Amino acid sequence: MAQNTVKAIPLTTITSAALPAAYPAVPQVTLPNAIFFLRIVNNTNQHIHISFDGVTDHEYVIKDQVFEINTQTNSLPNNKVSLFAARETIFIKGAGGGTGVTISGYYC
Repeated sequence: MAQNTVKAIPLTTITSAALPAAYPAVPQVTLPNAIFFLRIVNNTNQHIHISFDGVTDHEYVIKDQVFEINTQTNSLPNNKVSLFAARETIFIKGAGGGTGVTISGYYC
């Protein structure tokens, strides 16, 4: 039975002390579900880089800022579904103090 409910993936936090200067060999986050909304909060006092393949810089997040992607607003033509794939990997590199980097997401 189809359900029109939104569910959250578990919140993931990477402490600032654990952030490497280069992308690690193993991703820090692997998405457990195919999500339509991704939020990355940079609570460090340094800028960070995000990669989805561990090699290429895909995003640059300024310190104390939020990066969000809602794939449903980008799904054209209408009624098509755009999602991050289940088991999509996220790599983060940076340095600095502060709390760390928090990743959250939502799926149906």
